[in-house]
Amino acid sequence: MSVVCIFAGAADAAHGQTCQEIARGVAALDPSAGKEVPIRLGSKVTFRAAFTECDKKNTFDGKPVPSGHKCRGDDNQVDRLLMLPDRTLIVTAKAGVDADGSTLSQKRPGTALPQTSFHVQGKSLDAETMPYIVMPGAGSGPHLNVQTGVKLGDLAVVIAGEHCSFALVGDMGSYNRFGEISMAAHDDLGHPQCLRAEKPCTALKGKGGDGESIPRGVTYVIFPDTKFGGLTIENYRDQVRAHAQERIRRFLGDYGVPQQ
Repeated sequence: MSVVCIFAGAADAAHGQTCQEIARGVAALDPSAGKEVPIRLGSKVTFRAAFTECDKKNTFDGKPVPSGHKCRGDDNQVDRLLMLPDRTLIVTAKAGVDADGSTLSQKRPGTALPQTSFHVQGKSLDAETMPYIVMPGAGSGPHLNVQTGVKLGDLAVVIAGEHCSFALVGDMGSYNRFGEISMAAHDDLGHPQCLRAEKPCTALKGKGGDGESIPRGVTYVIFPDTKFGGLTIENYRDQVRAHAQERIRRFLGDYGVPQQ
């Protein structure tokens, strides 16, 4: 029996591939088709190696990382970071919890911010209701988004086991950290973050109330230059889902992955 995506309006998944089919298709990709991404043109150091270095030493390309954004103890766990010939970026890493823009972020101190980097109709995204991923892009270090062309508003599909989340690049984090998704994206992956059954959420699970990460093995498929028009607060989930489903369908077809 197919496992369909866990998201609002999941019954509509029958009109596209199920998350099980997407997960199997991505797993079947030939890894030799992709290339490692250097931290800068001509460098022999790759972003995957630099994220691993940060996990071990709290340095990135040999330089100390920003205070408050250290990796050790909350490792990136970037096991794969490849760019394919069509510039699609595939990363396997952890999935931390981003609560920015949610009602919770407005009411409590801590790491959650009241605004996301990406806005729709002049308004912040809401981590509790809108699936998005966080892309490294803040600070003065080497930026993955610069080397890959990924921008705010681009499409992404996040996969954990046979669950998936159709998302956008909705926020920017420190250049030395990869692997953070919104509360809503965690819900899609069957990994809810709210401590109690309440809407809006007033407390997260986990130590310190910062949520419970998926520690490793989450795959991010990110599509540069796929920002689209006509997005509103009201149609966010439907439009992101439709565009991301179509984009990953074409992607898997382009790479010869059998369609089920």
